[in-house]
Amino acid sequence: MKSSKDISSISRHKLHNKISIKSLQIGLVVTASLISYFLVMKLLNLHEVLILRTGNFIFLAAGILYALKYFTKKLNIDYLQGIKIGAYVTAFSVLPFALFMYFYLHLDAEFMSIVQQHSPFGDYLNPGVASGALVFEGVASGLLFTYIVMPYFKKE
Repeated sequence: MKSSKDISSISRHKLHNKISIKSLQIGLVVTASLISYFLVMKLLNLHEVLILRTGNFIFLAAGILYALKYFTKKLNIDYLQGIKIGAYVTAFSVLPFALFMYFYLHLDAEFMSIVQQHSPFGDYLNPGVASGALVFEGVASGLLFTYIVMPYFKKE
């Protein structure tokens, strides 16, 4: 017979798996949205307008909000679980997108040159540094956004 401690640890493990898998799914949808947004901007020849990259935040925020709403309806999550969900969605969104941009910047030297020209540290930028900056920027904004909106989703 299992003790209540065993059952609660199994429940926590199942909850963690549900959160991880659904966050991965949502994160990959956000990644696809970010890549699509970038490619549409390229087709419209707007990818050189670097301020439009702030549009990336809209996709990330929408993914985080969807995940938090989904989990608060389906599961009884607490504040820290909500922060974890936001962190997972952020990581599963930002890391693949940064990897895409790393390869893209290697392939499109002209665009990399434009990024270097518009950056205060342009002389030090290469595809790796630019992708790393994307990761930092995305993770920081995703975690901050989650921290700001999570009080609206936590259980009472």
